[in-house]
Amino acid sequence: QKSSSSSSSSSSVVTKIIHFQRHGQGTHNELYKQWVDRTGIPLDLSEMDPLKNPMVTDVILDAPLTQKGRDQCMKQKEYASKLEGVELVIVSPLVRALQTAHITFGDYLPNTTTTTTTTTTTEQ
Repeated sequence: QKSSSSSSSSSSVVTKIIHFQRHGQGTHNELYKQWVDRTGIPLDLSEMDPLKNPMVTDVILDAPLTQKGRDQCMKQKEYASKLEGVELVIVSPLVRALQTAHITFGDYLPNTTTTTTTTTTTEQ
C-alpha cells in the first residue's frame, strides 16, 4: 500500500497494488499436449462428449498441478516473498489455483491476510 498527499489538500490518496498470477501447469495442460502429440489433431473444446474431448471429464475440469506446475510455483515463491503489504489473495476454487496460491504465497502471508475463493475467476 502506498500513500501520497498533495500539499494543497489534506486528503491522501491510497494506492493498492494488484498482483495477478496464473496457476501452474495442471494435468489438463499435459493431457491436451499428449492428445495433440498422439493424434496430431487439436481437441474440439466445444465438444461435450468425453470420448471425443477428454477435457470435459470431472477429473480434468478440476485438474491438480503436475510436478512441473508445482516446480513453477516454487520458483514464484521467491518473488512472492518480496511483495510487501499483501492484504488479500483471491483464488479460484479450482484445485490447481488453490495449490498455486498455497505453494506460492503460503509462507509469506501475514496472519491477518484473508484467502478468498470465488467462482467468478474460473476459466471458461
